[in-house]
Amino acid sequence: MPINEVEILEPLIPIKKTLADGTLPISESNLYAGIASGRYPAPTKIGRRNFYTPSVLREIRESFKSPQTGSNAETSASADLENCATENWESTK
Repeated sequence: MPINEVEILEPLIPIKKTLADGTLPISESNLYAGIASGRYPAPTKIGRRNFYTPSVLREIRESFKSPQTGSNAETSASADLENCATENWESTK
């Protein structure tokens, strides 16, 4: 990596929070069953807690979208995800 190039790290968002606020529109048991089957990526574990980055959450949410979903819904979902990430990041400072 060149000296002038900086890697930007994404914040970690607790999975419990994403399930509670509707960022991931599935139940906790369905999420973990999907992780076990390989449908969803494994979360980042820190101690007993599990986290996803906003980009991984975006990928999971996109797997739920139907072909009829319009660009307004996609923009709204991305904005919700970014707001969630920002709120979580600010609360950990």
